[in-house]
Formats: sequence, structure tokens, C-alpha cells
Amino acid sequence: MELYEIDCDFFWYCSFFIYLIPVLLGTILTQMIDILLRVIFQKTAIKEKWDFANFDLVNVVYGRVPWQPMVIGITERIIFAIITIIYPEQLATPIIGWMGIKLATGWNRISGSAVWRRMLAFNAIFHGIISISIAVLTGIWVIQRNHYHYYLANIRDYSLVILIGSSILFIIVLCIIRKISPKYIISLEKAQKTFRLKKTGA
Repeated sequence: MELYEIDCDFFWYCSFFIYLIPVLLGTILTQMIDILLRVIFQKTAIKEKWDFANFDLVNVVYGRVPWQPMVIGITERIIFAIITIIYPEQLATPIIGWMGIKLATGWNRISGSAVWRRMLAFNAIFHGIISISIAVLTGIWVIQRNHYHYYLANIRDYSLVILIGSSILFIIVLCIIRKISPKYIISLEKAQKTFRLKKTGA
């Protein structure tokens, strides 16, 4: 097993791109994918007239903690990017272990044979794969070091400006996504009303 010796310059180099790609860009991409998957699911649910009345619509289908998925996603991307950089040969084990933990703690509520449950499970797996892939690809790109000296020589002097500017842009884009998403995602109250009306035939 090869352990890369990370000096101060390379530590800065890794931290800089881990922050830009897995943290900032990765969060934006996964948020957009999450919205897309939820829109597809909700449109399919209405089209197929799925009945959620007996499956706790609030907690299973539409209920979620607004900040928790984002924090977990950012944390997992940072960790897996670091693992890819330091222990690339041992990457499979933590990925399998982490996916197993997520299945055991969060996704067991949507297990079952119903079509909508399987669709939610596949969506969650797909979302998780995308999130981890962003971290792994970033780590692989970083350890290649093809442009290592170029970035140190040409970007380091402007790194603070880049980090501040990208952080501000990240906040703006994230706010826009959060502002626009309710136009495409059915609200909890509307979802309850829609499916209850269908169930009662009103």
C-alpha cells in the first residue's frame, strides 16, 4: 500500500481543489440532480396515480431535513476525495462500507416491493453514486499531478480571490436553486391534498 507524502505545497494544492470541486461544484450538481429526480418521481406518481395514504406520505416521500442531506453529502465528498488521494488502492472498502451504512440507517424506510418504493431506492442509490464519483474523480485528478507546478506558480497568488469569489457564486447559485425548485417540486401540503383527493375520488 502506497502512502503519498503530502508536503505543504501539495496539501494546499489538494485542499484548494477539494474545496472548489467536491464541496462547491459537487454540492450544486447534487442539488440539481436531487431536484431532477424528485420532479421525475412526483410526475410519475401523479401519472400512475400511486396511493401513498398507507405509507406515511409526510415522512417517507416528501419529508426531509433541509440541511442534513447537504451536510452529509459535503462531508462524504471531502472524505472520499482525501481517501482517493492518500489510499487509492483501498478505496473500494470504504465506499462499500459507507453505502451499506446509508442503506441501513436511512434507506430502509423505502424498502419494499411497491413500484414507488423501488423508484425512490434507485433514485437514492443513483444520487449517492454521483456524489461519491465527484469526490473520487477529483482525487484521481489531483494525484496525477500533471499540472501541479503550473497551478502552484500561476494560481496560488490569486487563490484567496478565487476562493472568495467562488464561495460567493456558490451561495448565489444555491439560493437561486432553492428559490426556483418549489416551482417544479410539489409542496408537502399540495402533495397531501393531491393524493388524498385521488384516493377519496373527490
